[in-house]
Amino acid sequence: MDRPLTRRQVLLGALGVGAVGAAGLALGNGPWDWLASATDPTRVASVRSATGTVVLVTLYGGNDGLNTVIPYANSAYLAGRATIGFKPEEVLALDAAHGLHPNLTGLKGLWDSKQLAIVRGVGYPNPNRSHFRSMDIWQSGIPDRPVATGWVGRWLDAQAPDPLRALALGSSVPLVMTGAKTAAAAVPTTGVKLPLGAAFADGFAALGGASGSPLVTYAAQRQRDVLAVQRALAPVLADAASEPIGVRTLEGGGTPTSGPVRNGRTSGLGQQLAIVAAALRADLPTRVFHVSLGGFDTHSGEKQRHANLMAELDAALAEFIPTIAKTPRGQSTAVVVYSEFGRRVQANGSDGTDHGTAAPVLVLGPRVKGGFYGEDPSLTDLDNGDLKYTTDFRAVFGTAMGHLLGADPKDFIGGPQADLGFLA
Repeated sequence: MDRPLTRRQVLLGALGVGAVGAAGLALGNGPWDWLASATDPTRVASVRSATGTVVLVTLYGGNDGLNTVIPYANSAYLAGRATIGFKPEEVLALDAAHGLHPNLTGLKGLWDSKQLAIVRGVGYPNPNRSHFRSMDIWQSGIPDRPVATGWVGRWLDAQAPDPLRALALGSSVPLVMTGAKTAAAAVPTTGVKLPLGAAFADGFAALGGASGSPLVTYAAQRQRDVLAVQRALAPVLADAASEPIGVRTLEGGGTPTSGPVRNGRTSGLGQQLAIVAAALRADLPTRVFHVSLGGFDTHSGEKQRHANLMAELDAALAEFIPTIAKTPRGQSTAVVVYSEFGRRVQANGSDGTDHGTAAPVLVLGPRVKGGFYGEDPSLTDLDNGDLKYTTDFRAVFGTAMGHLLGADPKDFIGGPQADLGFLA
């Protein structure tokens, strides 16, 4: 399930790049001082060096973590999932207790080559089971109260302006990439298209050159940013079209890059990642990419639906990682795969699972130190039927920010900031 678009994000998507004004955060003193500092328009972050690139993969709908990384040796697993669970002989065993979904064959290969880290039991205090509120929590990095910026967006606010610093593949900018004064560029997989050809583009670029009102100057800069993104991405999109990623036939027909429909939205994770790979080959200055896959709200008939989603995820990621490993930029890139929550241990009466809480986060790439991180949540000591989280999600994002963006995560993400150790 997709999160609904705010007016701000629709405007961002229409512009393709940049922010539409201050987010209007109501910040007080005390424990929120760090957030006020992170959103201070005059602040420029002290970045150590351009150490890497982050690719965020958002799985919308609440991915069933227990049927992704399967605790097959735990009797409580199949006891709660007689019709939708997997027997020990069906999983791709990682060790004597855990295995991957049988359609994650490519990720199993990355595990064997130590390029897949699995962070277990990831969640946050006082979990929220609303798709939209929980996704906002993950993307803002703030579980205690609603805020209008994301943790990447706050980092963008503290950088020197560059319309290519962060790219969101799709028609809108997610909260995670939205700052108080700037935002990622929203890039449809078909590209940022300007009307009326080269003559219009030249006038578009010149608009606002003369001094005028602040609003005209602001609008002109946003327009020039759009043009800069369009020009930079034109060869990247052509390269991506010639180097497809994740083309694999799914059960029930269709291929990832042909865009099978998932719950009313067209998905093409492989197409999005092909653009990311081409951008890395072109050495664009982009430090954070956002891509997504929807359809994970599996309340009924989960086993086949989830199997197709796992096949699509696997086809895209398992090809993306070795593709980017061929380039210097790709060697310093890590992929973080997360969802707004997991699913409950007990299957429901419709051969599906209902909204849950904690779930594993996957981290992949050449910089990753493969293996398990964090503790398994108990399948019997539950919180009203839900798993109790063992790893705070802010530590996962903070580890990525510290190692790859060269920034102190305490400046942009609240909460626990222990380095989890899954990145070199």
